[in-house]
Amino acid sequence: MSSTDTSGLRARIRELREARGLSQRQLGRLAGVAHSTVQRIEGGSIDPLIVTLDAIATVLGCTGSYRLTALDTLQQ
Repeated sequence: MSSTDTSGLRARIRELREARGLSQRQLGRLAGVAHSTVQRIEGGSIDPLIVTLDAIATVLGCTGSYRLTALDTLQQ
C-alpha cells in the first residue's frame, strides 16, 4: 500500500459506485480501465493514476471541485 492516505478517497469511490448501482466490472468498463484496477483502488493496494481517477470521476458524475480535492489527496 502507498504511503499516501487515500482511504477516504477509496471509500468515496466505492460509495458512489454502489449508489449508482454499478459493479466494479461495470465501472471499469465505463471508465476504460480493467475491473481489477477498480478492485485494487477500492481495496487500497494501489493509488489511482490521475488520468484513471478523472475517468472514474466522470463516470460517477463528480463535480470539478470534488475532483480537485481528490487530486490534492493524491499529491500529498
